[in-house]
Amino acid sequence: MEEEIKTQQNTKKRTAAQDIAKGLLIIAVVFFHCFLVTSANPSKAARDFSVLKAMFPFVLSSFFFYSGYNYKNNDRTYKENMLRRTKQLLIPLVIAFAISTIIITAIELIYNHDNPGGVFVAAWNTILYSLMSEPMAILINFQPEGGFIFELIVALGLLWFIYVLFIISIFFYLLVKHTNKSLPLLIGVD
Repeated sequence: MEEEIKTQQNTKKRTAAQDIAKGLLIIAVVFFHCFLVTSANPSKAARDFSVLKAMFPFVLSSFFFYSGYNYKNNDRTYKENMLRRTKQLLIPLVIAFAISTIIITAIELIYNHDNPGGVFVAAWNTILYSLMSEPMAILINFQPEGGFIFELIVALGLLWFIYVLFIISIFFYLLVKHTNKSLPLLIGVD
């Protein structure tokens, strides 16, 4: 009984202030993205220095810190954690990917109804381009005949954070059980 009480006292409690901070940080992340997208020249806006933009990495890393601060292991195995994460991230990713592709390809077919074969070729090229990522496409000089659908590239590109979060989860769940046992090890991994 005493051990349960000590464990409950040592467990971090989630507070409203943390949730408010996370909410404000989410709004800040959305603001920074909107600022870059709505600028007259987004690539120039991303390169130009300003104190406001210099804060962006701090905002994003603070959001990730608060998101993981109250993590509780709940005695799940690595496999259980990864199955749970797959349901939370990969299934919605596949659904969003499919819905985006269907809607944007349908819109493209409406506007280019005289060349449906070309639209499907461009949609396929866009899917390949999105799956390999822009750096890989540049590296292998991926320039297929039939072109791309720019709107689909943007829509599928916006999903990057979901698969990155899944990849980060793979490493997080591998490390968290071992690092939570020792403060020096935890600080070393950070």
